[in-house]
Order: sequence, then C-alpha cells, then structure tokens
Amino acid sequence: MYCRFQTVYYGKEAEPLLSKTEFLNDAPLVIIDCSKQNELLKTGPVDIRVEFESHADFPAETTAYCLIIHDRVVGYSPLSGDGNKRV
Repeated sequence: MYCRFQTVYYGKEAEPLLSKTEFLNDAPLVIIDCSKQNELLKTGPVDIRVEFESHADFPAETTAYCLIIHDRVVGYSPLSGDGNKRV
C-alpha cells in the first residue's frame, strides 16, 4: 500500500520516497486503505482503533503518529476528543 498510495489516491505514477529496504528497516508504517467501502453501509461515525503487538518491547521514547486522509473536512480537539464535520 505504501508504494501504491500515490497511484490509488492521486491517480499518478507512484514515486515513493523510500526504497522497499528503507521502508522495512527505517519506517515501519502501516497503511490501511478504506476507500473501497460502500457509502450506503455507513450510517454514522466510524471509530478507528489500531493495536500493535511486538515480539520485543518498543524502545523507550518511541512515538506513534496517525495521519488520516479523508475526502471531508473535519475538526478534532485532542483535549476533549471531540470531532465534528465541517462542510
């Protein structure tokens, strides 16, 4: 998904910034493509929960980031956890 993201999302030839080796060794990214879901089945907000398990402890000071690319503009307040749709 990392290599195909630009083609699928932007409709352009993929130009990944990292080689496969660099990606696997230096940037353990998780790509989840939810774009093929049927819009008629969505009746309300979607909760996303991602859990990771590892055979070894994660190093101290490890940070996880999340980037959600969506076709709607939404607002999120990390202090309250509230999200709202902005048209």
